[in-house]
Amino acid sequence: MRELVRRYYATLRGGEPDPKQVEAIIRFARGLPMVVTSAVQLWVKYGVEDFQAVKPEIVANLVDRLMEGVPKAMVPALEAAAAVRWFDQPILWAVIAQQDVRDAYNELRRFPFVRTHAEGLALHDAVREIMDENLRVQDAERHRELHERAAAYFEKRLEKATGEEAERLGLERLYHRIRADEETGIQLFQEMAKELVRYRLLNRLRALLNDVNTYPLERENSRLWREYYNARLAHLERRLTEAEKVYQLIGNEGHAEPKLRAYALCDWGNILCRPDQAMSHPLGTSVALSEVTDIVHRSLQLAPPDSKLVSNFISLRTVYELQHLWQDARSAINNMLQFCLQQNDLWGVANAYFLLRWNYT
Repeated sequence: MRELVRRYYATLRGGEPDPKQVEAIIRFARGLPMVVTSAVQLWVKYGVEDFQAVKPEIVANLVDRLMEGVPKAMVPALEAAAAVRWFDQPILWAVIAQQDVRDAYNELRRFPFVRTHAEGLALHDAVREIMDENLRVQDAERHRELHERAAAYFEKRLEKATGEEAERLGLERLYHRIRADEETGIQLFQEMAKELVRYRLLNRLRALLNDVNTYPLERENSRLWREYYNARLAHLERRLTEAEKVYQLIGNEGHAEPKLRAYALCDWGNILCRPDQAMSHPLGTSVALSEVTDIVHRSLQLAPPDSKLVSNFISLRTVYELQHLWQDARSAINNMLQFCLQQNDLWGVANAYFLLRWNYT
């Protein structure tokens, strides 16, 4: 695919293309030669350095080419098929909101960019993403409507699903919730990821992130939440240096929403307080202890305590005990205990009493 880009570019313009732009085109094309040639043509035609600058024009041009010869009656079915990542007749019926989709489904099967899928049919990834993105730009209301119907369909199926099927349907629901309304959809992602982190369900968290990492997120805070939970996975897998860098960047990112910054600072403080980090972060020094205390207090000031941020009190307890400030350490644990009692968080209550026992011992 790289060679195709290089040769076509040389034919149209001569010379060697920028390797970074070549990689951008390859990612965009997802292995579809027609997309590659169209992208290079418009890139050269507009004479811009950055491929991303002409991406909207490329998308519109490709959709025009894909729709050539498509009967008008088939357009709603094709738009619906582009909205979902795979489809069968029930999904197509739910998204189009028509009574009979058998003819449309059978017609879609003959399209050259439609492939078979374990669940039915699917558009080629590049075609699907291009058509869906074009609809979002050209008719945002219809785009939202299609994805809301798809989300409702998968939510209905989730009611009776269990095990692996429930996980798979849950990912489809999340995808469509985010595509319909990214701001509220990313809140669903936070809830799902937070629960998986809390119960240390690493395989499920990894599967969730592998899926969400492919989503075309538009909002900066959405991308930061995704980066944060990728760092949480790294943290739980003991890739601490990798996680700490992300926590530090997000915690100091002034444009990030307060809750996200508070979470990142909370986890950063947690890493700095780990006993096995004592060599790289000498907590025995007053400077290091002061730094951790500052990070934890910044976290507590940015957002009200919740089941996540209450762990800031555990970090404070560690810092105070290292300074032999036993009463301050007990005060931090008691703050955690009171919060957990109010929330009826029995695991948190048990943990707080264990820490108190250790403190008194």
